[in-house]
Amino acid sequence: VLLDMKATGGELGWLTWPPNQGDRSGWEVTQKTLNGSQFYTYSICNVGEREQDNWLRTTFVQRRPLVSRVFVELQFIVRDCNSFDGASLTCKETFNLYASEADADVGTTFRKGQFRKVATIAPDEITNKNEMRINKETKVVENLSQKGFYLAFQDIGACVALLSVRVYYKTCPATTKSLALFPETVAGGESQALKEVTGRCVDNADSEDLPRIYCTVDGAWVVPVGQCQCNTGFEEVEDSCEGDFLFSRYRLLSYLDVSWLSTPAITQAFDFVLLLCFNSL
Repeated sequence: VLLDMKATGGELGWLTWPPNQGDRSGWEVTQKTLNGSQFYTYSICNVGEREQDNWLRTTFVQRRPLVSRVFVELQFIVRDCNSFDGASLTCKETFNLYASEADADVGTTFRKGQFRKVATIAPDEITNKNEMRINKETKVVENLSQKGFYLAFQDIGACVALLSVRVYYKTCPATTKSLALFPETVAGGESQALKEVTGRCVDNADSEDLPRIYCTVDGAWVVPVGQCQCNTGFEEVEDSCEGDFLFSRYRLLSYLDVSWLSTPAITQAFDFVLLLCFNSL
């Protein structure tokens, strides 16, 4: 997770623009308490005024190496324009999500022209006077390449409460398939829907060709190619290759009265003798 609005637990320090609006209010931060934990939300409700253009910008979000695609999960409330009894003819029920990349934190510098629009955020359910409806929506920001980025939310005249912003990326987890080890891999983006990953054989196993597999944009492994085989004298046990002498020991002990082999020192010596015998074959 690159950014979690709720998990921050303290003042978020997000930037609001324009900075000075006189009697007009822009995005405002509010402290909430839920199940004994404090978190902050941002809200705005200038539905009675024309030509609204209010921006809320996050702090600088560091991009992880190889991450070019992130997911922005939003939880928010939008109030029904009809709940204002027709007092507002300019009320909106949507807001906009923007993103801007940078190689360093620019502090409080803000230029609208540096942001590109990601999506218009529209609620599936709107809140009226009697019932609150929380919406959850996830958008994708593609083709990131610089050291970090900012997200920004533009209000154009809606009554909105932004409850949660969570930014994350997907990976294919480290795995073992057909005795081949594949590392955790950052999922690709729209330009690389399937990312080819080369693995290596587990200890005591080999393959004529390097095993390969593909990582999808959703963080799933698909289409493994090639497999590893245990070397001579080793047997496959789950996801590893174990030496035959261990099995020989257990098979031998099953036929003998070996109560006298119960001490660790004698057991280790017995294993050593079996290993010597195995290597002399």
